[in-house]
Amino acid sequence: MSLREVVLKVVRFRWLVAFLLFVVLVCFKVHFSSIGVYYEVFPTVLNQEEKEKYKKFGEDRKIRSDEWMVHTPKYFAQKNNDFRMYSNRGSLGEINEVLDYYAPVKDLTLIGKPFNLGYILLGNEYGLSFYFCMLLILLFMTAFEMLYILTKKSLIASLVGMFLIGFAPAMQWWLVPHITIVFVYAMGLFSASYYFLTSKTRVKRLILSPILVSLAVGFCLSIFPSCQVVCGFVDLFLLIAVLKRDRKSVSLNLEVYCYIAVIFLVAVGIILNFVVSSKEDFMLILKTDYPGSRLWLGGNKRLEDIFPSLTSLFLPFKEVKFENNCEVSTFVHFAPFFLMIYGKIRDRLKEEKDRDIYVLKALFIMVVVEIVFMCIGFSEFLAKITLFKYANRMYICYGWTAAIFSAYCFSILWRKKNILKLYQCFLYPGLYAAFWLTLVDLKMRQYFALRWLLLEVFLFTLILFLAVIRFKKLSLLVSSVVMGFCGFTVNPICCGASPIFNHPISRFVEKKVDENKDDLWLCVGDDSVVVGSFLLANGARVLSTTHFYPDLKEWEVLDANKEDFVNFNRYAHHKFLFKEGDTKVKLEQPDSISISIDPNMLEKLNVKYLVMNKKYLKSIEDLILKKLKKEYEQDSYVVFKV
Repeated sequence: MSLREVVLKVVRFRWLVAFLLFVVLVCFKVHFSSIGVYYEVFPTVLNQEEKEKYKKFGEDRKIRSDEWMVHTPKYFAQKNNDFRMYSNRGSLGEINEVLDYYAPVKDLTLIGKPFNLGYILLGNEYGLSFYFCMLLILLFMTAFEMLYILTKKSLIASLVGMFLIGFAPAMQWWLVPHITIVFVYAMGLFSASYYFLTSKTRVKRLILSPILVSLAVGFCLSIFPSCQVVCGFVDLFLLIAVLKRDRKSVSLNLEVYCYIAVIFLVAVGIILNFVVSSKEDFMLILKTDYPGSRLWLGGNKRLEDIFPSLTSLFLPFKEVKFENNCEVSTFVHFAPFFLMIYGKIRDRLKEEKDRDIYVLKALFIMVVVEIVFMCIGFSEFLAKITLFKYANRMYICYGWTAAIFSAYCFSILWRKKNILKLYQCFLYPGLYAAFWLTLVDLKMRQYFALRWLLLEVFLFTLILFLAVIRFKKLSLLVSSVVMGFCGFTVNPICCGASPIFNHPISRFVEKKVDENKDDLWLCVGDDSVVVGSFLLANGARVLSTTHFYPDLKEWEVLDANKEDFVNFNRYAHHKFLFKEGDTKVKLEQPDSISISIDPNMLEKLNVKYLVMNKKYLKSIEDLILKKLKKEYEQDSYVVFKV
């Protein structure tokens, strides 16, 4: 059997292959979390061999605190909450866990978040693997399916696009927080909707119907409007364009309309049931700075931002100084080049009366609209009626649309010969590279030496040139290697969850939780949220964590300014400090607050255990020590009983 035949077999049975890969990875507890950071926080371990076996490849990313310090501990904490919708494991009051990072909950909404099933069915270690592996595999699979549809089953173009999206720095650096999952749902919704509407068999529709319900519920309840709004528009316009292109394949009759009605009613019913039952929680969210009062008008990006960021290739190996690595991560794409030659591609399709022109125009319009919003901005009226007022992460959405646009245009160039003349195959990529290099600013040159930035531009232009001169397989090979370098090296490959449980202090916490799981723990000091998240993952009920929306009960006790406290709760890490006098709240960063409390407040909060770093303890020992009894000590941390 030739290599081509093997590839075609894999493509034909791709979902079976993906499922088998998923099962194998979960059996070995493989995941891509950065919880290994906790081995640095608590170096003393119970089993050194277990620590050495934990990491297989890569390094932990401290900057991805949204994952290892918030997402994973919150999901682990649901075990001690019996996976109920409301939990006080990280708060004084009851917090809605579906809204709180969409944690595992035994509820109808679980239909829209199958990623969480592993936690409920298999426990935390296997659940961690289940979540990560399903998310990453579906990222690649849904990208491939979407492009396979758009490119009329162009295998190489679909694979190139799959690598551009799957290994995109933006997708890998934001792998677990809401950003990546929104794109997975969006690509899945597009593909499942297309297959449903073009299906000729009842069996296929029966299989796709619950999948569409799951995707629709999951997409709506991801609650990340920064990306949801734009992804929704892209899905809608692309689906209309591709159905118009393939109208002969669309099969609509009374039975299909009945299926659509049932899918719609079930999905809307699940969403409305959740919204109505969580009405008060939604009202709290809408009163916060984000997303409630968000008004984003765009216009904050420059011309160079329509090109891929030149941090892309080196970001896993060299941190940026002017921003954090997650914020500068984007997609690799060739949208500026295809905007340059758009007229030539359009004219050829128009000349041959090729219905692909509908898809081309839809992608072109969306890319241009996204560029206008990023670089020029919208009026307040236009931002509100389009809902783009929420799209403060338009640069990520643009990168995604641009990657789709690039892969689609590759397929057209490969299907239609001589769109570009021979000299133009050299001229246009050269102009593209030259224009890109003129936009390299001082900030980038301070990040990396010019010769390395030139190498990066050369590699991306090489992929483009190979595609333009129709060296399809070679362009696929180079793009897969380059994108693997960009994305595969971002996340560590690990097995198990030993950084959480492989410590003497973990056993101590577990013992105390077994005695009374409702005892309240508080970490105090500059690292209080880091340590608090560790305790939360180990089962403790902890106050010093991250809140997604206001915990009214906490603020009633703290007696913060009743007019301003909601401004601190859009998504806030709660760092606690000790200071005599009234409670003081300070916004240190957009997502971080420090709460200075008098030691007498411990009694009001009903805190049972206090955890502090020894260094911080030394600075406030005269203020607090007389009220405490030392219970436990490990590494740099002391646990007191209040």
